[in-house]
Amino acid sequence: MSMSSAAVSRPQASGVVVPPHGWWRAAVPIVLAVAIALLPPPPGLEQHAWYYFALFAGVIAALVTEPLPNPAVGPAVLAVAMGTLMVVGTHNAWDITEWIITRRRQ
Repeated sequence: MSMSSAAVSRPQASGVVVPPHGWWRAAVPIVLAVAIALLPPPPGLEQHAWYYFALFAGVIAALVTEPLPNPAVGPAVLAVAMGTLMVVGTHNAWDITEWIITRRRQ
């Protein structure tokens, strides 16, 4: 009985960068949120409310596809919202954060 050894050939690197397996998990929430935000809002709904809805839909999609662990999705989306100035209103974010910190110290 003879044993034949098959040579295992490794694929040659062609210089093409292949995205990691699961790149779509991060792409789906971002594409969904941007697509909704670019649509015109329904009649009677303010533009900023439509942006918040797009952000909400992106959060739900991120919780389903899990590009990050679920507890990390909230702070990541909050950072995006603050970076794009979506969290601008009657109160600024620092006043609210300062209030939360002050309340915890009491």
